[in-house]
Amino acid sequence: MGRREYISLTEELALMEQYLLLEQKRHPFTFEITNRSSIDLSQVDFPALLLQPIIENSIHHGFTKDIVMPAVSIAVEKENEALKIIIADNGRGFDQVSTLYGHGLSLVQRRILLLNETRTFNVEMKIKSASNMGTTTTITLTNWM
Repeated sequence: MGRREYISLTEELALMEQYLLLEQKRHPFTFEITNRSSIDLSQVDFPALLLQPIIENSIHHGFTKDIVMPAVSIAVEKENEALKIIIADNGRGFDQVSTLYGHGLSLVQRRILLLNETRTFNVEMKIKSASNMGTTTTITLTNWM
């Protein structure tokens, strides 16, 4: 079986759950994955493994020994005609003014730019973070139906 560029959002979230379970064996943290929309996620095409580097950043860069009860959440929401995947952590966060995207996130951003050139839907990534306040990354898909 060859590598697929797009998989269903259901498959992507299942892969992220497996990734999080694997990371839990190395680092203690909790996680939650929720679909807050009424959308059948198995019918949504999604770029394979787009979320993995974002989640990896949360775990490897956000969680330090001084974070009490580290946690990651992934939520799917529908807002008007947009589909949003929100990844949030309660890690150490970072100062966005002084910190450029890390290597993994810059690759995600480049991949999004390429996707937007070749697909009918549009993908956008927004990161909200502050030192000691955690990080929230929102992936928004418009024209995805």
